[in-house]
Amino acid sequence: MNSEMQIFNNSEFGALGVMMINGKAYFPATDCANILGYVKARNAIERHCKGALKQGILTNGGMQEKIFIPEGDLYRLIVRSNLPNAIRFESWVFDEVLPSIRKHGAYITPVTIDKILANPDFGIRLLTQLKEEQAKNFELAAQNEDLAIRLNESEMFWTIMKFNQHFNMRWDMKTCQCNGRAASAYSRRHGYEIQKCKTNDDRFEFTNSYAYEVLENLFLPKKSEG
Repeated sequence: MNSEMQIFNNSEFGALGVMMINGKAYFPATDCANILGYVKARNAIERHCKGALKQGILTNGGMQEKIFIPEGDLYRLIVRSNLPNAIRFESWVFDEVLPSIRKHGAYITPVTIDKILANPDFGIRLLTQLKEEQAKNFELAAQNEDLAIRLNESEMFWTIMKFNQHFNMRWDMKTCQCNGRAASAYSRRHGYEIQKCKTNDDRFEFTNSYAYEVLENLFLPKKSEG
């Protein structure tokens, strides 16, 4: 199993060591649970995290085992957190850290640049990883484009994310989750079909799509008559 630790820093959340395992990001479970305000971190991890695994890391006290979780499990911890800063943590991880990793093959910081300049071997490894990641991302972009075309072909059914982006609703992740549940309940109550769409997102394999009329009735302001 190929693994590599990367340290990310944030003024609010401190240092977060993310383990890259076979090209996928895994997050320190206990650290994340503590940041998100879980009083009993271990219980929260056991209850919500399906893909947790143990990984040995080198610390000041020697080699120690820590539990790491994939993106999907971190997402589940975030949406179940009651802390206001959970949204800011989600934004940092999913809008800044992960996109940078996927784009560059690494989280590029001034420290990383200094390491490249000081250690040519490190730079070679990083650039090799970058080339491999860019090849993967090129293929993924093509898949996403194909998925977008197929989704747009069905004008009668919209995902929550497509509706959010199209109408610039500015919903955050937690709001999208709540609105998805509302759309599902409304659809079942009024006899509307709910379709399943396969995604290319590591966090979830499928997402629901709803009749446009359902989303329009629930979330768009009614036009005044007369």
